[in-house]
Amino acid sequence: MKRWLTIAMLMLCVLLIAASRAGLVLPWSRMTTLTPEQQAKIVTIHRRALDEMHQVKEREQSDIWAILGDPQRNEYRAMKGGRSFVPPLPSTQPAATQPATTQPTTLPAPKP
Repeated sequence: MKRWLTIAMLMLCVLLIAASRAGLVLPWSRMTTLTPEQQAKIVTIHRRALDEMHQVKEREQSDIWAILGDPQRNEYRAMKGGRSFVPPLPSTQPAATQPATTQPTTLPAPKP
């Protein structure tokens, strides 16, 4: 189930990225009353949202990679046919906008 969900999310992201490069995406592209200024603002908002989604996915992968041991990383590489996730380089953002810790966040244990 998780694998299917991940694949569906990736496909959706690819479609959204491809559509955003072309301009407006559905349902906004079907609206006939949007002004050029509104269209430009919608495209900007959509692209910013896509960038944020990409950053969240990168951070998730990087946090997971950080907690894996070498045998698990090798297992991951084998599952991916030799292709491996490569954590992104440290951000060049000012320190004030970066998270206070690089430790992965975890949810509390479920209550019995």
